[in-house]
Amino acid sequence: MTLNHLGCTFLITSDQFIITSFAMILMVPSAFPVYQREVNNRMYKPSAYFWANTISSILSYMLYPILVSLLTFWFLDFADSSFLAFLEWLGVLSYSAFAGLCFG
Repeated sequence: MTLNHLGCTFLITSDQFIITSFAMILMVPSAFPVYQREVNNRMYKPSAYFWANTISSILSYMLYPILVSLLTFWFLDFADSSFLAFLEWLGVLSYSAFAGLCFG
């Protein structure tokens, strides 16, 4: 793999982290009034709110790594182009996106 491919691979994997972390960070100001209302009602604790928010976000933000891995795996022309290698590539992108989701 050439250096251009390695740089592209680095940018693709870091993009997963950045996109999901920015999405979660930008969600906080828009969801703050809902959060305040729910906490003031004392129906549940703040940790339950954030756990529910993170779990619901996982469902929507995990589609992005799947689409990116489908588009980039064969474009990068890895030496091993088997289905197992594709699943490994999908796992790397998904773990990176999940880390960004939890970081945000």
